[in-house]
Amino acid sequence: RYAAAFDAALTARYASAQFEDDLNVRRLAPALTFDATARVPLGRGLALTVAAENLFDRTVEAGVSETGIVDRGTPRTVWFGIAWKAD
Repeated sequence: RYAAAFDAALTARYASAQFEDDLNVRRLAPALTFDATARVPLGRGLALTVAAENLFDRTVEAGVSETGIVDRGTPRTVWFGIAWKAD
């Protein structure tokens, strides 16, 4: 059974500057993002879960093509869920 307590977590992720190609020509910028999760018990075995990735919607470079087009990583994304645990 879910405890009658609120749970939350905040996570920071840092990726330093790195090269996208084998010749070390196309450089990816460093990125710092924050993720968060929270679980709120609703009673009778139910709990609401909310999770967010890249809270501040920072641009994360995932790749750079030869022509300079930047592939962007995951933008701010939010999930909601309900969990139920039977007795």
